[in-house]
Amino acid sequence: TVGQFFTDAKHHAVTKVAGRVELSLDARSTDPVVLKRLQERVHALAREVEHRMAERLAYVRHDPERILNAGCGAAGCAVLRKRYPAAEILAFDSALGRLERARDARSLAERALTLLRGSREHIVCADISALPLRPGACGMIWSNLALAWSADLAATIREWHRVLSVGGLLMFSTYGPDTLKELRAAYVDTLPHVHPFLDMHDIGDALVAAGFADPVMDMEPITLTYASLDGLIADLRATAEDGANGMDAVGAFGWGGAY
Repeated sequence: TVGQFFTDAKHHAVTKVAGRVELSLDARSTDPVVLKRLQERVHALAREVEHRMAERLAYVRHDPERILNAGCGAAGCAVLRKRYPAAEILAFDSALGRLERARDARSLAERALTLLRGSREHIVCADISALPLRPGACGMIWSNLALAWSADLAATIREWHRVLSVGGLLMFSTYGPDTLKELRAAYVDTLPHVHPFLDMHDIGDALVAAGFADPVMDMEPITLTYASLDGLIADLRATAEDGANGMDAVGAFGWGGAY
């Protein structure tokens, strides 16, 4: 959840991201080259959302000593390291494979600096709803597209509130209820074929109930255009098999803010 947001009209503009789909990319393939290309395409959406989150930090005065990246995924912590070079960063994710990819994705320069100066980034495989941290351990919590996959939204937010220090900042993004609405509408039965994403007002209520002050929620639609249904299904399969933060065909992203 972000701290205070001071947004203007440009933050609410619809941005179309055209994704040319190659039908040869099959998520069921065991070819490592094909799988890598699928993962890169799936992660492109998460990187775009992360970039937009980072832009909002320009409106927040905050200098945390320790940051929790809750559900860091394979993207790692490059954005946080750039913004807060002196901060200690705790990169938490429940999937060991994603953490290993995040570690391996670091450049040679970053690895060399780690050896010379010691690590200020700690990678931990843990549930973001049951954090192995003392109360008030972190001055900031950052979470990009991980909250949607929590089995218990209220419990996760309460846990984040527990480990956040007084005056700390929680900034996150998540999928909105319009995510995959076209795919949901394509089914003729009433069975739940598509994951039900929460409305940002429900998340805001959970923030207040957990004890966060001054929550600010914002929504921004991002449209991904596919050349075929096969391309969409391939990305969704890659998301599920990779355990990534999620991929949608047409989604609305919620931004929230609270101290």
